[in-house]
Amino acid sequence: MLFGRKQDPPAPGFEWDRDGPWEAHAVRSGRETIEYDDETYVCRLRESPDGSWRIAYGTPGRDGQSRGFLFHDGSLEWTTPLDHPTVGLVADDGTVVVLEGGASDRLEGTVRAFDATGTQLLPRETESTQAIRCSPSI
Repeated sequence: MLFGRKQDPPAPGFEWDRDGPWEAHAVRSGRETIEYDDETYVCRLRESPDGSWRIAYGTPGRDGQSRGFLFHDGSLEWTTPLDHPTVGLVADDGTVVVLEGGASDRLEGTVRAFDATGTQLLPRETESTQAIRCSPSI
């Protein structure tokens, strides 16, 4: 059934206000929306082991530039543009590691690390699939 065709009966149990596509989807998917610079980013979230830091990373839409956001006790500490972020982790001291995917037709990516102030500590580009193990304690 295609939504909006007048000859189709409504889907059983479907209510647009309750089951609509954006906020309800973000809640159901475990993602959060973040408003930044007149854009709405749908982000994945990871907390530090002690729960005081959160890294959020996502994109504002199909063609928008992805961003990473670091929060400490609910306050935004920094944000930075990212290229196709796939994984983000944050330690108890606010150190962040982000794995960025490369082009969809190649095996490449970048591992980036930042300190709690947003200073980039490590950019490492790879041209193959990577297995990464990060410990939350440094």
